[in-house]
Amino acid sequence: MNTKFAKFLFPLLALSALTAGCSAETGGASTPEAAGDVASAMPGQDYEKIYYSDATFTKEVGYYFKACGNAPPQRSGNINTHWYKGTSTPCQGSGFGRTACYAYLNGDWYQTACFPFPGQN
Repeated sequence: MNTKFAKFLFPLLALSALTAGCSAETGGASTPEAAGDVASAMPGQDYEKIYYSDATFTKEVGYYFKACGNAPPQRSGNINTHWYKGTSTPCQGSGFGRTACYAYLNGDWYQTACFPFPGQN
């Protein structure tokens, strides 16, 4: 099998297996960016997203940050990709943040594995 094709095919197959039977984070959005903004609208939390070029989560291409309070979100780079790692942190009090990776598939965001797949840089 062609190595380039295998590197392309493996993440897609793994993503399909990881998202099978998972519930969607959001629904009905027409673009990945719109769906991600709906998903990040969590009161009482800072929310940071790092967008990636593909399912390997290795090449950062964009950034989104929404701080607590009424400050507008900060965006840079390409935030209309199909893959991002999101981290939420409570605004006040003690507690731990949460980090998860998401893939946009068939109009919804699904949680997926956060690590690069074997053999990919």
